[in-house]
Amino acid sequence: MEKIPGGFYIKARRIQESEIAHRPPHYREIWDWLLRMANHKDQKIYGKTIRRGELHCTIDDIREGLHWFVGWRKERYSYDDCENAMRWLKKAKMVTAKRTGRGAIVTICNYDHYQNPQNYGYGTDNGACNGTSTEHVRSEKQECKKERKNIKRRRNTKEFVCDAPAYVLAKFMWDEMKRRGCEDKEPDLQKWAVHIDYMLRLDKRDPRRVAEVIRWSQKSGFWKRNVRCTEKLRKQWAKLVDDMKAEQEKEQGVQQAAYKTCPHCKARIPQAARYCPVCERKI
Repeated sequence: MEKIPGGFYIKARRIQESEIAHRPPHYREIWDWLLRMANHKDQKIYGKTIRRGELHCTIDDIREGLHWFVGWRKERYSYDDCENAMRWLKKAKMVTAKRTGRGAIVTICNYDHYQNPQNYGYGTDNGACNGTSTEHVRSEKQECKKERKNIKRRRNTKEFVCDAPAYVLAKFMWDEMKRRGCEDKEPDLQKWAVHIDYMLRLDKRDPRRVAEVIRWSQKSGFWKRNVRCTEKLRKQWAKLVDDMKAEQEKEQGVQQAAYKTCPHCKARIPQAARYCPVCERKI
């Protein structure tokens, strides 16, 4: 039988039980492309040694490698789509990436383990099982069960893209805190975005109103010390809004008290004025 040129790579069937199986299609395509393009042996590129299980690429390389045609028109995934997918793969600990002057060196995690045919317990002659032990089967079942639990736990944690309103407002609050000189440790904005999402979806808060209250709370001498996360923002929302309204009404009252009405022409003039600038008559 004629050999197939180009070599091969292995994809385990258990990938169907992993979280990436239920991510958007371009996440899976990018993951498959990385597996396909990773080195099967060490190579030198741009004077650097790219080891087995690694590849040197850019976002544009991924976009070009996964292009398709609609008639004569060439289509590609957007830059943001590829960047979001890579960010998720790194967060899921499926890959790591180290930036270089000409892109990044991407490392496939556990590459040797998953690309070794001997780890699958199958023979090389006809693909039949070569006597896998009962202990091995039991261990595989336990690992699958554990993996399913981890997937279920991760699914319950919603991930927000960088342009989602909840994430944008969470980042806005952190920026406001930094602007006033807060020296707290940088928070997990994904966790902060969860509580903002509750405010928008469940509490039916307007995003512009939320931004207004955030800005005011970080200028208030009292509230900037007590509202240091989005969870506290949601919990103290009613008190925050009441205090903000009271302060605004007080400022309006002070402004109104600084003026009086001319008895002759009814014009609004400064309180200390002795002559009306409109009718030019003495008050």
